[in-house]
Parts: sequence; structure tokens; C-alpha cells
Amino acid sequence: MIKNNINVINDIVPIRQQIELYKHVRDSKIAYRLYNTHIFTGDEDQKFNHAPQQLSHHLYMVEEDKASPHLEIIKPWFDVITKKYGDVKLLRAKINMTFPYPPMVRYEPQMPHIDMQYENGEPIDHKVLLYYINDSDGPTYFFNDLYEITDSIQPKQGVGVFFDGSQIHAASNPVFNPFRFVLNIDFQVEPSVAQNKLY
Repeated sequence: MIKNNINVINDIVPIRQQIELYKHVRDSKIAYRLYNTHIFTGDEDQKFNHAPQQLSHHLYMVEEDKASPHLEIIKPWFDVITKKYGDVKLLRAKINMTFPYPPMVRYEPQMPHIDMQYENGEPIDHKVLLYYINDSDGPTYFFNDLYEITDSIQPKQGVGVFFDGSQIHAASNPVFNPFRFVLNIDFQVEPSVAQNKLY
């Protein structure tokens, strides 16, 4: 299904691989770091209304010396990307876990953003795959250039969402589910270079 240039694919990988990734990200052997995320209110004076927290595990970041030892687990998703786009360059891959943040009782988008930018703020040409690792609440929101919400997608295990990296978007914390796991892959389509390998 494609809507507003957002390509939503159910069961983007087989069920067995969906379950394997879900079990893997919940294993105590995978380390997460704590990050603050900021809630977007649409009011310039109150953009940083409050900062719920997020746990992240960075699997890969371009130009860093080492990748995570857990990177290989996402090979099926990388294979989907290369089947769809051909030769690509992996820029970043990470797992985000968000959870309810009292006193939130309704969905509020985190800060709208694009994933990859140069130091001067210019967007890097790239594409994004968001993959929902578990069934949860806490929609992903998409925005226009005026930071108005144009679309939203509910997290559902097995769903992959492709969109252009220039698309402004934001996660939201779940309210009813104990946690929300998402795999975030940023990549460039580069037909002229050899296909990246994960290992």
C-alpha cells in the first residue's frame, strides 16, 4: 500500500524471522543506551514541553570503526532493501524502544525530524525503512513542511514502512503497551557501487 509517498508493506519478512528479531531485541545480551526525546506541541514557545525517554541500540553508523555484533540479525531486512532498490549504501541502523511515560495519557509526537543531516543542517539524500518489531500502540506521525500532521501509522509486528529521507516524521510513546520496538534503517541508493554487505 502506498499513500502520500509512504510505502507500507505487511509481513515484509517471513513470520519466523519476525519472531527471531523480536526475541533477539528482548535478550539481555543486547545493550541499550538511554536517550531523551522531546515532545512536539506545535507551539514554538513550548516545543520542548517534556522529554520522555527512549532506549536505543545502534547496530551500524557510517564512518564509525566498529559495528554492533548484533548487526547480522537484520540481514533479512537488508536483503528486502536490496531486492527493492538494487545496490545501496547502509548509512545507519538502530533499534529503538519506547515505553509509556507518565503522566502521558494520550499520544503526543516526539520532535519531528529527518534522520540524516550534514553538520550544516542540510539533509543527506537517503531513504528510510521503519520496521515494527512488535504489536504496540504509539503511532508514527508524518508531517508536511509546516509541521502539520499529514499521516500516521500504527505499529504492527511485521509491517515495514519505506519513505524518502526528506519526509519529516516522529515517533510517539505507547500509552497502553509496555514497550514499542522499532528497527530504523537509513540507506542511500547507489547503483554505481558494489552492494554493501552486513558482515
